[in-house]
Amino acid sequence: MKCGDCDGTVEPAGAYLVCAKCGRPWTAKVLKTVLRFRRPAPDTVLSFVYEPPTRSGHEDVVVRVGPRVFRSDSYYFIDDHPEGVPADPAASMRAMLGHWRRAVDACATGSVTHLPHDFSDEYTRWIRVRGLPDDQLELASGWATFEGWAFSPSHYPDALRDRPDALDDLKIDDHPPIVAGRAAVLEGIDQSIDALR
Repeated sequence: MKCGDCDGTVEPAGAYLVCAKCGRPWTAKVLKTVLRFRRPAPDTVLSFVYEPPTRSGHEDVVVRVGPRVFRSDSYYFIDDHPEGVPADPAASMRAMLGHWRRAVDACATGSVTHLPHDFSDEYTRWIRVRGLPDDQLELASGWATFEGWAFSPSHYPDALRDRPDALDDLKIDDHPPIVAGRAAVLEGIDQSIDALR
């Protein structure tokens, strides 16, 4: 059986199936659902893919930063709408990605911006983008204790403005950052927005 995140093969390891290539552990039920609804990832340095209709709101958001893959739940996107308005997680995702695009486009040499992508009860995952010379960007992933319920994905810049210390405890993962041209990063965001229409 193939991995839901890469083209590796999964092998039984106790109660899990573990990918021999990327090391991702799966339960049989989640892997079966992911493989059933998986969408192809854009061939870009950065992508955000929504894989409905799992109807569970679990493991249906896939973010790729270079070779790294992050799966998360769409729950907070489903809940991101005004009272009395039907849920539209894709609209929330498009709004958030529009903020990503503006932040990346404005990230000058020496400056840093943060892009949220995983909203959980006790933490959020972020991509830290650092502007480098020659229109290059450094992308590194990490997590902070800023809770996913504390703000709406489609309005995350407001939350960061209201809580300037929200990412003071951001812990960057132990993986080398990705360096890519601004145009390539923006292309990935644009393709991700287009796929949500």
